[in-house]
Amino acid sequence: NNLKDLPLLSALMRMLRSLLLNPHHNIELYLHQLMPSVITCMVAKRLSKEATQDHWRLRDYSAATLAIVCAQFGTAYPNIQPRVTRTLVRAFLDPVRPLATHYGAIMGLASLGPRVSRLLLIPNLPAYLAWLQPELCPSTQPNELKRLEANQVYGALQLASSMCLTGELTAASKSDQKSSSDRKSTEDAAPVEATARKLRPERPPPPTIIKPNKPLKRLRYLKLGGGRGKE
Repeated sequence: NNLKDLPLLSALMRMLRSLLLNPHHNIELYLHQLMPSVITCMVAKRLSKEATQDHWRLRDYSAATLAIVCAQFGTAYPNIQPRVTRTLVRAFLDPVRPLATHYGAIMGLASLGPRVSRLLLIPNLPAYLAWLQPELCPSTQPNELKRLEANQVYGALQLASSMCLTGELTAASKSDQKSSSDRKSTEDAAPVEATARKLRPERPPPPTIIKPNKPLKRLRYLKLGGGRGKE
């Protein structure tokens, strides 16, 4: 029954995020108890009494909270994100699960960054879109509520793809800027080096040693006190 109380679930997720962002609380010890609740608020089949209630916002908020947990504690607990991604990928690729569950799984994977989307969502898009297409058309899906859910899932896929593309373009732009900066630094350093070479005093040439053409004659010298000198 609590899973159908949308206001209560929303309040609990807001409280959990407040605890995560509060530096004076050591919530790290209770992560193993909190993570199932966060994932449930993303991929549960029903999160409201009426299907027309806006449970999509709660799923979005829970996905953002999941990203905070992985970013804050991923270094200390490196197995958190892999375990979460496996759970979300299974929920996303299970055709038996409802579309609301697929939506929460997509938003959860997208919140973990462009790299996760590129590795786990984008390769599965062609097959998944082929499966989703009949749910979007009134001719193949007469249930308006089902079409609404399918459109929500389609929008989540568009958002995840755009975030992935934006991340790739940003990374490429930073790489180009770094290369351009390095090239500019090299170009700026060239005139400085040339000027330094001009201002640097020239070294005098080494002395030239002239070798005589003929061997020097041995000189005679006299001993002190007289006598003939030795050669």
